[in-house]
Amino acid sequence: MLRYLRKLSNIAKFVNTGVIVIMEKELNPKSKKLIQTACDLFFRYGIKRVSIKEICQEAGVSKMTFYRHFRNKDALAIHILNELSNATKHKFEQIIAQKIPFDQKIRQLATRKMELTNACNREFIDELLSDEDSECGKLLLKKRKESYKLIKKLYTGAQKKGEIRSDIKIEFILFMVEHFRQIMLNETIKKVYPDTEELTNKLFNFLFYGIINKDHKTVQ
Repeated sequence: MLRYLRKLSNIAKFVNTGVIVIMEKELNPKSKKLIQTACDLFFRYGIKRVSIKEICQEAGVSKMTFYRHFRNKDALAIHILNELSNATKHKFEQIIAQKIPFDQKIRQLATRKMELTNACNREFIDELLSDEDSECGKLLLKKRKESYKLIKKLYTGAQKKGEIRSDIKIEFILFMVEHFRQIMLNETIKKVYPDTEELTNKLFNFLFYGIINKDHKTVQ
């Protein structure tokens, strides 16, 4: 029960920042409520398990209001994912532009990813990562490519400054990061780390710190 309440708190914290409706000032209050409610339900249960009827009931709006703005549930989901991706990219750009050490930027970027991951139900994440042929999946793939270019620029700049080992190619690092997606979908790994937040944290720590105990002294 405590874990469920924590997740609701994380959803509220993430959604109530205005990240979804920040670019929707032209919409009326009912439409904004509909979008925020759908975001909440999608994060909690996944897109497939939520119906238009449930969204409208939870938001307190009619189906007529829904169809006035969105042709179907997928269109609403795409709208939310697009707004969320754009807002996340904007936040990433702000972090990258800061005059702070590279490792602090990576930590902040990881924290931002963790906030989003922690707000989402495992089914929502699995659904998006595993279905690249759907409209939502295609949009996510497009946004991931944009994110790839942004992150590659960050890592390349850090390597030129000597903040990343020069003997490791940036493409290899990004390849490993990209394959975190497959790792998170692996059923065996899910059993080892059923908590998505913990798994994400372990993956980032593994990438940046490896498996060697930093306090271990090598015998010469």
